Amino acid sequence: MGISLESVSGEIISILAPLPSYFSSTDKAVETFNRLGYGPSAADLAPVAADLAQLADDINKLVDAGEQFAADRAAGNAGLTELLKLIAEIALVLKDLAAVPGKLPALNLDPKFFLALFQMLVVDYLRQERPALYASLELLGVIDQSFVPAQAGGPAVSCTKLEIHWDRLVQIVEHTGQWARDVYGWGTSDFRHALFLLRVSSVFDAFGLFAPVVEIPDDILTKFFPSGATLSPRPQSLRFPLYHDEPAPDTVVELGIMGLPVEGKTAPTDQDVGIGVMPYADGVVEGTIPITDEHREHRQTSHRVGA
Repeated sequence: MGISLESVSGEIISILAPLPSYFSSTDKAVETFNRLGYGPSAADLAPVAADLAQLADDINKLVDAGEQFAADRAAGNAGLTELLKLIAEIALVLKDLAAVPGKLPALNLDPKFFLALFQMLVVDYLRQERPALYASLELLGVIDQSFVPAQAGGPAVSCTKLEIHWDRLVQIVEHTGQWARDVYGWGTSDFRHALFLLRVSSVFDAFGLFAPVVEIPDDILTKFFPSGATLSPRPQSLRFPLYHDEPAPDTVVELGIMGLPVEGKTAPTDQDVGIGVMPYADGVVEGTIPITDEHREHRQTSHRVGA
């Protein structure tokens, strides 16, 4: 129990640690509110200037306390009592942070403002410090981001709406088909295959693997996803190279696995779209052929892509 609380406490402190930089100046504070869809002026934030400064100081002290606890723990000089004291300090900082929106009635902040702010901190932390976990959670639909334009009755400024759906971790195990439909529209006419493949590519990238998203060649597209031939933007595929070699100058040989949207067998097939996986081979050979005594040259390139 103590070890679990210690780990969670450390992560929460790490999530809160950058917060002082979000409010380090009036411009930074306005920018932070802008990210959440609000458009306050510097004057609008004046009522909480002192509170934010105090909060920043308290968070910096909390970070120092966390580091001291970790050092004492490693030396065997800290136990459950010290951990509970650290947790109490975390709770106090969170309480003070949650109280800030109530001191800004002129901004008409959403009741869930504190939750939105904390989710932004969590996502920023994961993106910077845990990129592989961030990419994986985004692929699973746990982290969901969508652009929301400024509009009457909505955000005062255009922003990226962040949502964290922890329940999808359970859904993907217990109701996989429903999860796929909810997150990506899998198996429907609204299948968001481009988003899915881009997120898969991001996961590969986060783990240090190369798997680019590229346009599907015409012959492959018309065979496996003919209804996509008229789509704009053009449908794309994910390539995961298993073998890549350049045996000679201007010569490339690549073998790998390709993931791409494909039409299903249930009519209408263009409304039953999923992901297909197939091998691919890609070769590029450039040849130089002299055609005159003056050594004028004609260069030609050949490609071969397919299963």
